Amino acid sequence: MVYAKYRRSGFDRDFFDIHAADIILHKAAKKYFDELKITKLPSINSLRSEWAELEKEHRKLLSGYKAAKQKNTNLGVAKANADVILSGSRQQQKFNDRDAR
Repeated sequence: MVYAKYRRSGFDRDFFDIHAADIILHKAAKKYFDELKITKLPSINSLRSEWAELEKEHRKLLSGYKAAKQKNTNLGVAKANADVILSGSRQQQKFNDRDAR
């Protein structure tokens, strides 16, 4: 909007001085979009729709992540328990071997 007024002013230097920040931002954005070959921005409704789909997918993936994380925790506890039991069995075997001599 400011840039359009700036153009209508005939690129007036005083107008530029007053609105320099907005004009520079506009030029930078235009250059960026030109480099990406974007000629038309998506509508807000299409962006909201895309956001809703991504949010739905995120929730689905997050529930799977939480289940996998819980399973990993349970497996870690089971491994620790098995390690304690096996190390106790090994200790007992050493005692039995020593007593057998």
